[in-house]
Amino acid sequence: MAFVPPIPAGMSLPEFSHRLWGIGLEDAEERLKTITRAEIVELGMNIELTQWWLEFYKSESMRERGLPTSAARVKLLERCYQLLTTSDHNVENLE
Repeated sequence: MAFVPPIPAGMSLPEFSHRLWGIGLEDAEERLKTITRAEIVELGMNIELTQWWLEFYKSESMRERGLPTSAARVKLLERCYQLLTTSDHNVENLE
């Protein structure tokens, strides 16, 4: 069984997953387009948690031979990291 990174305090894994990327490929792709820094912070994510989850899903993506859901979650987590580490928090459409 793979190591599952920690989740924000006071939240179950299913609640965290659903709030961050929803269910399935389409939800993760939609969240990639709409997620904001404020939502990430409200969820209880920080840079460290984001990095742990990003590395976890990068590993899952390779292990699962490129399963589209894992790849979409990697992109979403990269976006979360970008939003958390950008000094201009008002920029929503970073490339």
